[in-house]
Amino acid sequence: MSVVRVRQVEELLREQVSQLIQERLSEDLGMITVTDVAVTPDFKLAKIYIVLLDRNQEQAVLQALQDAAHGFQHTLGKTLALRYTPRLEFVIDKSENKIDRVEELLQEIDNDA
Repeated sequence: MSVVRVRQVEELLREQVSQLIQERLSEDLGMITVTDVAVTPDFKLAKIYIVLLDRNQEQAVLQALQDAAHGFQHTLGKTLALRYTPRLEFVIDKSENKIDRVEELLQEIDNDA
């Protein structure tokens, strides 16, 4: 499968899953943002990377997403024109934490100078 097609499917899944999360999950879980989607070349697995406004809710949000994943897949299977509907795996996007840490270190260096 072409890289362009994989990227198109990833973007489409990002949009659709974001909408499903907004529509179907409780607002009590806080703001959940889909930052990225990585689809395997055979389209059988999609890792959905998320960021949470309230980091104390990580386990509750992951559990809610895991519980909702099958329903999300069913809905995606009806709306997307794909041979396979990918299995959804939700992952906390830790890249934001790394960026924050680098900024802290740079600030420390700047303060020491």
